Amino acid sequence: MSNDTDYQLEFSHDSFEYLGEVLRYLQTKKERWEGAKEAGKGSAELMAELGLQNPNEVVSWGFQVTGVTVSVRSWANENASNLPISGDRGELADLQEKFPDLEITGNYQDEYTYGSVSGSEKSIEGDREDYDEPEEDETEDSGCLELDVEVAQSFLENPDSVELSDFTSITDEAAVVLSKHRGFLFLRCLTELSDSAADALSKHHGKLYLFGLTELTDFAAEALSKHQGSLDLSLNELSDFAVEALSKHQGSLGLWLAELSDFAAEALSKHQGALELVRLTELSDFAAEALSKHQGFLGLKGLTELTDFAAEALSKHQGVLSLRSLTELSDSAALALSKHQGNLLLDGVTELSAAAAEVLFKYQGTICEMDPKKWVASLENKDEDQPPFPCLRSGHQLFQR
Repeated sequence: MSNDTDYQLEFSHDSFEYLGEVLRYLQTKKERWEGAKEAGKGSAELMAELGLQNPNEVVSWGFQVTGVTVSVRSWANENASNLPISGDRGELADLQEKFPDLEITGNYQDEYTYGSVSGSEKSIEGDREDYDEPEEDETEDSGCLELDVEVAQSFLENPDSVELSDFTSITDEAAVVLSKHRGFLFLRCLTELSDSAADALSKHHGKLYLFGLTELTDFAAEALSKHQGSLDLSLNELSDFAVEALSKHQGSLGLWLAELSDFAAEALSKHQGALELVRLTELSDFAAEALSKHQGFLGLKGLTELTDFAAEALSKHQGVLSLRSLTELSDSAALALSKHQGNLLLDGVTELSAAAAEVLFKYQGTICEMDPKKWVASLENKDEDQPPFPCLRSGHQLFQR
């Protein structure tokens, strides 16, 4: 599943010439990477040609300069398979290595969290759903902006000239124009979407994010199910009919439902593509059994607890299983998940019992993008005052260096 992330950063230095060098480096890197992609080359081939060692030296998401103070913005799909912007393997790390005197500050928002950026690292400050948008300048009449045909056409001609997330409504005619855009449409603040506009946007090819909607008709859901590309809807509630319609969408599907009926779970199990249920905090045994039939990425980021039955059911799932908010696992749940075929994401788990560690140590796949043995070694043993776990001790039959 994708993890689309927006960055708003400030590059600072005493010398304007130094900042100019930074921007020229970024532009050269972007043009070189775009040229390589057009020629059908990947990062490995380009690195070999240039004699470079790290992907962040050649891959570029592009940085848009938005002011004379050298404010920059960027967007990245920071999922497990892509190069990120932040972190020790990201683009900002490469930038700081090339320009060690450059000061980088700012903030970010992704699909799950928001926070600040300092240097090449980002710090989580809270969940995305709790983020308070900065108050607009009272001197500006920006409380309710309509995205019309003229604005849509400007975006189509130059996507960098329009910030789509500023608009709270869209005309049917503008939706028709935007549907012709091939790429990312981030309509973060739309609070309403007519059936005609939904039908128009269903013809868009690429990532479509509708994060501000408060309701969606069954007709609109049926229309959006025909959209080709990633589709994210931040609605708390959807009718069972709407969910069943959206389950027919082919591509990555993100839903922010607070509750999931057994009927809806059964419908979504048939979805073809990555499935992320971001805000779901509870999962019935029936729903767990139904979702286990889904093939591919299954994200249950909102779950903070997992019953042993649900764990046993989800162990039958094949693909990436994301349970990022779980903070603990019972021995029975760990035993069940150890039988899962694919990869596990258990970022919130920081300690295990020795019995749980023993079974997950043998997991056939990765856990948090790590070898299971290394992942287990990174945790604390809640059964003993001092690690390591017995399965990690020298001479243990499973221990492999």
